[in-house]
Order: sequence, then structure tokens, then C-alpha cells
Amino acid sequence: MVKFCKSADAFQDIPFSNDFTYEILDYVFPDSKFILTVRDSKDEWFESMKRFHTKLIGKERLPTADDLKVYPYRYKGWMWENVQLKYGIDETSLYNYKIYTDQYERHNQAVIEYFKYRPDDLLVLNLSDDDAMKGLYEFLGFKYDGSVIPHLNQSK
Repeated sequence: MVKFCKSADAFQDIPFSNDFTYEILDYVFPDSKFILTVRDSKDEWFESMKRFHTKLIGKERLPTADDLKVYPYRYKGWMWENVQLKYGIDETSLYNYKIYTDQYERHNQAVIEYFKYRPDDLLVLNLSDDDAMKGLYEFLGFKYDGSVIPHLNQSK
């Protein structure tokens, strides 16, 4: 992963959103900045995640465990392996609201706690905030140009 991280300036999503990954990368790349994207509520995040999975799998319904096991995202079974690892679920608890939202809140709180004495290294960014792009520009040390967050992958 460290070798891969040397190939670009920014990364997102899994595996970078997995627990403890930010701690390892912070150690290896000590001058890095981290951005935690959040939603207005755990409910909004959960519904968005389900819509994204539904859209990605393309069956016009919430995917089943079997759908995730055969979907060839990175390789066949990758999506299933990752939801199992991230949420600790099995076939009977796939998309269990409490399991997923508890993990979402636990992860967000752990990231915030880890960086609590280093506010210049972490930006907690709600992309639906009107001033999100301004905050992003300022965090990265750029002059804000008035642009807004693009929504290229909306699932609503």
C-alpha cells in the first residue's frame, strides 16, 4: 500500500477508509493531510450507501449477498469480502441499519479523536455544506475561486 501511495497525491474510499489505515499512512507520510467526508446524519449516509450499491450492481433493487459475491468490481467477490471486513456482517445481516450506522459513527469518531490535537491535519468535510469547497481550498492551502463541489456520482 505504501508503494501504491507514492504513485499519486490523493486517494479515496476503500482501503483508505478502512479503520486504522489513516494511522499507518499518517506514520509513513507524516506531512500528509486527511479529509473525512461525512453526511448530515447517519441515516442520510446509510441511504446513500444503499443507493450507490443498488446503482453499481444494476439490478434495480438492493443487492443480495450473492450479488456482491459474484460482482466483478476489482475481482469477483471483492465487494462481498470488503463489506464483511468493514462491517463484520454475514448473509443474514447484509444492510443491517444498526451494524452499518454504528460502524459509520465509530469510524468517524475514531478519526476525529486521532487528530484532535492536530486540527491542521484533518478536515471533516460535509460535501452538502454550501461552503464545503471553500473549506477544502483553504485546508489544502489554495485561494478559493468561488467554485462549488461537483456532484458527479449522485445516486439519488
